[in-house]
Amino acid sequence: MSVETLCFALIIFDFLIGVGLKWKGDDGEKNRKKYKENSKTSFNSRHAKSVPLFEFFKKLLLYYNNYTSIKISFMNITKKGIIILTSTGLSAEPIRRAAEKFFDSLPNKSVAIVTTAAEGKANNKYSKLAESQFRELGFDVIDFIDLEDNPQADFTGYSVIYVCGGNTFKLLNYAREANFKDVIIKLLERNGIYIGVSAGAIILSPTIQIAASVDPDPNEVGIKNLEGLGLINFEICPHYNPALDKELVVYEKTTPNKVIRISNSQAIIITGTKQKIIE
Repeated sequence: MSVETLCFALIIFDFLIGVGLKWKGDDGEKNRKKYKENSKTSFNSRHAKSVPLFEFFKKLLLYYNNYTSIKISFMNITKKGIIILTSTGLSAEPIRRAAEKFFDSLPNKSVAIVTTAAEGKANNKYSKLAESQFRELGFDVIDFIDLEDNPQADFTGYSVIYVCGGNTFKLLNYAREANFKDVIIKLLERNGIYIGVSAGAIILSPTIQIAASVDPDPNEVGIKNLEGLGLINFEICPHYNPALDKELVVYEKTTPNKVIRISNSQAIIITGTKQKIIE
C-alpha cells in the first residue's frame, strides 16, 4: 500500500469514528441537526476540532506530497534522452563541454535548428552562431527549420533538436500547430537530445505565464491559452539576474510550479531521472 493510500484511509477512518461518536446517544439527534446546518461549510471547519487525528494525517499527507514534488521537480516525462535548458545555447564554455560529451555518443551528428521564435529566423545572428558552433563540434548535417513556414517538417532523421530563443508566445503558438510536443517526445524516446534556448526552454514547462509576467515578451500572436508543452514539471526563468528578483517573488506567489532560475552562463541538464545545473 502506498503512503498516499494509507494516509487517506486513516483520515477517512478517523472521520467516520468522529462522526459516529458525535451522533451516538441522547445528543445524536441534536448533533445530526447541527451537522446538516453546517453542511455548507468546509470539510476542515466541520471536523477539524471534532476529529483529533485529522490535522495530523492531513499534514502528513501534505508533507509527503510536497516532498515528492520537490524530489521529481526536474524530471522529464519520458525519462529518456537528454534535455538541455539554457539561456544562451552553447556559448558558455562549461555548457559546451558538457554537451559535447553527450554528442560524442550519438549514432549520427545531425541537428535541426528551429528558428521560429528568432527575429529574422535563419538569418538571426544567434541562429548563425549556433550553426557555426555545431560545425565546430563536428556535426555533418545542420538544417534550419521554421515551424511557422513548415509545420509538417520531418524531424525523424535528427539526433539533436536545438530550439532558438526569441518570442515565447510565437514559438508556443506554432509549436502547437506543428504538434511539436510529439516530435520532442519521439526524439527523447530514441535517446536524442533536446536543447532549448530561452523561449525554447520555457515552452517545455506546464505554462509559459512567466514570459508574460517577468521581464515580459510581447504577445505578438495574441494567444490566450498559455499552457506549455508540459514535458517538464517546473518553470524556468532564463537570463536570470538579481534585478528580476522583485518580479519573480511576486510571480512565484501566483504559480503552483517550482521556478528555476538560470543565468546566461548556466544550464539545466536532465538525463532521464537525473539532473544537474551546469555553470
